[in-house]
Amino acid sequence: MAEMSAGKTLTDRISRSASRELDLLPAMPMPAGVIVRQLREEDFDPLYDLAERYFGGAIASREVVRGIVRHNPESAYAIGRMTDDGAFRAFGYVALLMLNARGLEALISGALDAHDPQLEYLEDSGGQPAAVYVWGVVAAGKAIAGLPRIMDLLQAERYRHADLYARPATEAGLRILKSLSFVQCPRAGEPEGEELYVYRRIANRTAL
Repeated sequence: MAEMSAGKTLTDRISRSASRELDLLPAMPMPAGVIVRQLREEDFDPLYDLAERYFGGAIASREVVRGIVRHNPESAYAIGRMTDDGAFRAFGYVALLMLNARGLEALISGALDAHDPQLEYLEDSGGQPAAVYVWGVVAAGKAIAGLPRIMDLLQAERYRHADLYARPATEAGLRILKSLSFVQCPRAGEPEGEELYVYRRIANRTAL
């Protein structure tokens, strides 16, 4: 389900930076009024509708996504701004699967169904995930600036050793992943177009 729908602007900015390491991604200035926050109940339906517009039927059902977010609220973040009347208007999101050790094994083996992930594969809220699967991203326009803030959150100690996994759904998404030092995971029998990519966290790399 994961698609990096951030557009060409993000790729260009990252490509111009001194480092393309995701862990070292420099913070971009947040446009005035743009906010990143954990998904709230009032954000859910507008953002699910947004995902449907971007991805059509190639996403998990509304009920499945709601169940994942209820299981672990740290799985979804809304990007938006406050309106003049004080309401939050979301225009982008990042959805993550916080995988436990069994979930990581299932992802690598192909047993994890991204359209209906089993809760037994997911870390509880406040836990230390074995890996983070980028389940879905829509971040066009001003929402692009929210992505480095998500990485700031993933720099917390309990996430520092959790490698990031993603499946790009388009060539643009693949370019973004490669620009951020994701590499393809070699897996036997993997269908074309469903290749899994991984970003090895700096904390997990063995010094040469």
